[in-house]
Amino acid sequence: MERGFSPATMLMDVKQEFPDGLNPPYVPHNYDEKEYGPISLRTALACSRNIPAVWTLNRIGLPALLEVTHRLGIESLNRPDYGLSLTLGGGDVTLLELSAAYAALANGGYRVEPHAILRIEDQEGNVIAEAGEPERSPVMDPRHAYLLTHILSDNEARTRAFGPDSALRLSFPAAAKTGTTDNYRDSWTMGYTPHLVTGVWVGNSDNSPMDRLPGARGAGFIWHDFMERALSSSPPEDFTRPDGIVEVAVCPISGGAHTELCPEAKVELFLEEDAPQGECPVHRRVKICRESGKLANEACPAGNIEERVYVDYGAEWDAWMQEQGLPIPPRETCPLHVAPTSVRISMPAQLEPGLIEVHGSAQIPDFSHYVVEFGWGSNPAQWQPITLQQALPVGDGLLCYWDATHLEEGTYTLRLTVWSRQDVAMQAQTSLQIRRVAATATAFPTETPTPSPSATATVLPTETSTATALPSETPTPSPTAALPTETPTAQPTATVPPTETPTPLPTQETLPTPTTTPTATLQPTSPSGGKLLS
Repeated sequence: MERGFSPATMLMDVKQEFPDGLNPPYVPHNYDEKEYGPISLRTALACSRNIPAVWTLNRIGLPALLEVTHRLGIESLNRPDYGLSLTLGGGDVTLLELSAAYAALANGGYRVEPHAILRIEDQEGNVIAEAGEPERSPVMDPRHAYLLTHILSDNEARTRAFGPDSALRLSFPAAAKTGTTDNYRDSWTMGYTPHLVTGVWVGNSDNSPMDRLPGARGAGFIWHDFMERALSSSPPEDFTRPDGIVEVAVCPISGGAHTELCPEAKVELFLEEDAPQGECPVHRRVKICRESGKLANEACPAGNIEERVYVDYGAEWDAWMQEQGLPIPPRETCPLHVAPTSVRISMPAQLEPGLIEVHGSAQIPDFSHYVVEFGWGSNPAQWQPITLQQALPVGDGLLCYWDATHLEEGTYTLRLTVWSRQDVAMQAQTSLQIRRVAATATAFPTETPTPSPSATATVLPTETSTATALPSETPTPSPTAALPTETPTAQPTATVPPTETPTPLPTQETLPTPTTTPTATLQPTSPSGGKLLS
């Protein structure tokens, strides 16, 4: 129970081979030479199934088992060469040690050091010596102890192997476990109530095999009769369930969450934090490509896909399922319709801090999910997640948003990992620079100040210099500074004789072209505030 198992955990009671180093594989057998197929841990333990017991030990490892036995006070298992057969009696223990270990279950996970002598009296009944109140030390979670007790006291769970009225069934609540070693050399039955633990061993003193005498028929009847006699005057008492255990309706095959695809639900006990959720791992719908008969992928046309319900124990049990004539779900993905493969990140070489859009593609056959991470430098030693698992593929689009607002300047690397449903991963990386761009003088649209009248250069009409009818020569215009060429000299014109009122009269005579009068010219203003130049 400490390793994540529950009474509902599915185990395979199917012939199996277990590697044994340089030796031939170890192949355990059940005492009745039968196999139950997929069963719950509750059934496997209550019915004393050998193959599931060996599989479980192989799963958790010998060190874990020995640690628990030592914690329960079994010190005689101290050899360095134990193998998987240890769970089937491949190690020697004493009856006292084993009885004390079961007492820890009866005490709800607390171990009490056994005492062979409780009290010494003289012939007159005076107490000469008496053992004090024993100390209790916690050796396991009380909930684990209760779950084991609940299994060992479940007469229905063991009926398949022992029948409904075996020697293990008493007239009051009691937990019991039988044991039979190879070649029938040892016949065990250990059992307890909340206040009494009894262990019985049957065997030959010379360690010779008995005549096919299993624990239930050998030690079992002795244990049954003793318990009934010893507790005949005591009121029946059941085991107390500790807090933190819940009842959950589960699939009777997988022990997982019950769905509409499962057989009728069975109520099972779980630690509160371990109650199953989600979907049943055995009874499930599978999308099949009709054209290939294989698992459909995202490239298969929607019209070619159909859903089928399978009982799936996992690929390692396909051979056994085939022997039983059971349909095996497809394991391979449709090869006829192949999705495009594109795993890449498209990013500029330099960006400013902020909320950054990460673009790219995350497409592979049999797509499962992708994640995006980032790290410092061009070859990061550590990666930090940007996203959780993203369940939809992306083709040349937005992969995620990256909040780089508070990152320091420098080189960063983004990594995209895309996973298939077969746990095949493809990756793409790209490095980029995070730089804060310094502020520069930028021509922003600003409000143009209204020029004051005195500062405005206005082109005004000017008096045109004309030849005045005077008795003098027309003055020669000076060259202007506006042109680099010489200004042509005006030729003298005929003058009117002087009169009293020297009023200029218009003349039809063609006059020389007067020199252009310098005027103020409006030039464009520079952003720095240049002047109007003439």
